[in-house]
Amino acid sequence: MHTFLGFTIGEWGGIISIGVTLLGGIYAVAVKPLKDTMGDLRDAIHDLTASSKKDHQAFDDRLDRHDQKLVRHDAEIQFLYDKNGMTRRKSEDDDQ
Repeated sequence: MHTFLGFTIGEWGGIISIGVTLLGGIYAVAVKPLKDTMGDLRDAIHDLTASSKKDHQAFDDRLDRHDQKLVRHDAEIQFLYDKNGMTRRKSEDDDQ
């Protein structure tokens, strides 16, 4: 009978099948659920990033509209001051 490291071919077949079964069980119990959970987390982070970009763009658009309104109001106020022969006080923002 042929042996390798003290085990016969039949014993090696048993050792290999037990090892494969144990590794498959470890994969099914620990690795696959962790891999699936990490995939779900990756998808959630991707969705959050996309949502955040969308919200950020909406806030930027709204801020731009407010900036335009402020410029228009400032021009209207300056017109009223000019029309009535008045001068405006210098604000701290005018120096910048």
